[in-house]
Amino acid sequence: MRISGGEFRGRPLFTHKGLDVRPTPDKVRQAFFNIIGEKIKGARFLDLFGGTGAMGLEAVSRGAAMSVIVEKDHSNLVIKNAGHIGLGDDPRICVIRADSFIALEKFWREGDLFDIVYADPPWKTDTWNRIAAMSAQILQENGLLTLEAFYKTPAPEDPGLELKDDRRYGDTVLYFYKPGFRG
Repeated sequence: MRISGGEFRGRPLFTHKGLDVRPTPDKVRQAFFNIIGEKIKGARFLDLFGGTGAMGLEAVSRGAAMSVIVEKDHSNLVIKNAGHIGLGDDPRICVIRADSFIALEKFWREGDLFDIVYADPPWKTDTWNRIAAMSAQILQENGLLTLEAFYKTPAPEDPGLELKDDRRYGDTVLYFYKPGFRG
């Protein structure tokens, strides 16, 4: 697994040993960044359920102003990967060792908003609607939430978000949401 674009393109990342984590495949990561294009430039990026940290690290490589990577169980691997590619002490990277739902609640309470939220929770979960609802509260007005899921997972429906697109890559689907009407 490698950073696929930007300043740190081609630099390898360490992955997990074992089956408890499923890193976002390179082709899906590259497709995501190709789809969002220039929106990454100067963005505040949030990587929930960060795993190896690949999405958040790639975001900075491609021009994000800041990337917050939330990972409960493998934050040491995220920190190791950041250092390995040259972002170890970079202020654009913030690694938070916490449950993603606790982090979302904290961001909401503190009024911390993001331009792009990327969530890749364990596929054997039933928390998709909760992730969407909580993420809607911390998105900038023109923000973007992307959920990565198993392709048979139905798209979450939440009144605060509007499904704009979905793309399938093998057994992975990306759901793209924009903020809807907030009354």
